[in-house]
Amino acid sequence: MPREGADGAGAGRRGRRRAAGSEAVLIWSRGESLESGDALRYMGLLGGGGRGGGRIAAMCERVWPHYGEVVRNRKACIKRLAMRRLRGGRTRQVVILGAGLDPLSVEIAALTGYSAVSYEVDATGARRKRRLIEEASAAAAGCVRHVTADLEAAGPRRIASALERRGWRGDMPTLVVAEGVSYYLRKPTLRGLFGPFRDSGGGGHAILEYLRDSDSIAPERARIASAVFGIFAEGTGAGRLSRYTDAEAAGLVAGAPAGRSWRGAGGGARAAGIATVGPAEMERARTRRNWLFPDDASGWIAVCHGRLRRRRRGPEARRR
Repeated sequence: MPREGADGAGAGRRGRRRAAGSEAVLIWSRGESLESGDALRYMGLLGGGGRGGGRIAAMCERVWPHYGEVVRNRKACIKRLAMRRLRGGRTRQVVILGAGLDPLSVEIAALTGYSAVSYEVDATGARRKRRLIEEASAAAAGCVRHVTADLEAAGPRRIASALERRGWRGDMPTLVVAEGVSYYLRKPTLRGLFGPFRDSGGGGHAILEYLRDSDSIAPERARIASAVFGIFAEGTGAGRLSRYTDAEAAGLVAGAPAGRSWRGAGGGARAAGIATVGPAEMERARTRRNWLFPDDASGWIAVCHGRLRRRRRGPEARRR
């Protein structure tokens, strides 16, 4: 029995450390432009970030005082891409990996006229978040479903099964959103998590936000990125972080075989239905100017989006 209690206490500490990263992002998100009253009420009820999140945010701002702009740029980009997909009318289910405390699911519910359902997959915070969404908007609460799972440990099959128990349908189109989570997962894990949505009969689309590799970033900005993500890794207990080249991220969405260089960047990526939004375009779309990120080498966060292309199966797999 004492051992179980100790394990439970350890799990609680790990959960609080994970939540600290989400709370830091929440602090910076206060400047985000929310379009629905539901999301505004939810954020008002949520209040400020906890002490752990405040400590992470303060340390990051000592490294670079404009760090909140990075978060707001990425969030505006992801919401814009998600709504562009959802306003087409055919896609009506969204899976948000590592949702944390973010209000995206509430925005999606309200902005689609409560016709789209978001499935939030995360290891912590579901009970509190569900209560606050219910208080903010009963209509939005009916469109948000929570799946408690550790993305690194659970595995794609168990997560897909849990989603199905909550109502997700593999024969219907799905939008998968991975924001603020890819750098904390091992690359094979992220590849596996996309698998059920890639192979489902309904088809999948992905929005993948990622940390760019150091060689893609100007040296002085690469140092900022390394320092800030070092703070996040330490504050959340994440350990080593995953970085991607733009071509590697596009290949992940396109379904390129693991360990093989994908040559679909540029025109090939567009032909495959994959697009990348770099730091400069992200800032310009939100603020109508480039004051912090004049070019893509000046930033370290990018977003790749497109159809999750189905995996090709070899002759042996087809015979089985």
